[in-house]
Amino acid sequence: MKHLNADQLRLLNDFCDDNDIELRKTYSGRCMYGKTCIGFVTDMCLFTLGAYLINYIAEDDSLIDIFMDAAISQDSMGLSTIVYFPYISAELKETPQSDRTFDSTFYSPFLQNDTHSI
Repeated sequence: MKHLNADQLRLLNDFCDDNDIELRKTYSGRCMYGKTCIGFVTDMCLFTLGAYLINYIAEDDSLIDIFMDAAISQDSMGLSTIVYFPYISAELKETPQSDRTFDSTFYSPFLQNDTHSI
């Protein structure tokens, strides 16, 4: 699953605002079993939305990397359609423990090179 960062979400929000599209950040489509992804709710046909999105994405390398080989699905929502990307998530993922910065002030009593014995 690919995850959008805050800047990428802002760019997609701008795209949606400019084109009268609703961005869903937590859509769970068919056979997703509770997992969520991004989706675009629109009255446009799939090809029109695709053309607009490709044109917009081409302006930003980080979005190209996210959408390059993304699977796409669509569901009817009555009068509108949601076009969603099952493997692109807007949920910010937590930084893994190994990627966190080391805070030496927390461990400083144990790291000091002193000769005191216990």
